Amino acid sequence: MVSEVTADRQRAFVASLRNQGYRDGYVRRVLQVGQAALNRAYREGEITAAPKVLVGEAPEGEARERILSMREAATLLSAAKTPHFAIFLLLAFGTAARPGAILELSTF
Repeated sequence: MVSEVTADRQRAFVASLRNQGYRDGYVRRVLQVGQAALNRAYREGEITAAPKVLVGEAPEGEARERILSMREAATLLSAAKTPHFAIFLLLAFGTAARPGAILELSTF
């Protein structure tokens, strides 16, 4: 229930995610999604108040130090042994999605 989204419960949730090995960037993203869902429900009149989500409990993840060069991308794509892997790489390059999210696609 929304009334159970207290500061203590949020801190316990963050600790649980960290204990499962999730990094701060992922934890922050989960908190932001929860915050967006609560704010939307409030705007739509589905709840009377939206609790404050403690996004600051998880600092932003570190920026990536470098990106794949065109030559590296071409080498990786040319090394794909199967059409399925080549499609996977193209989806990854084109969307910057997490590998797990790409694998969840059910259209292949």
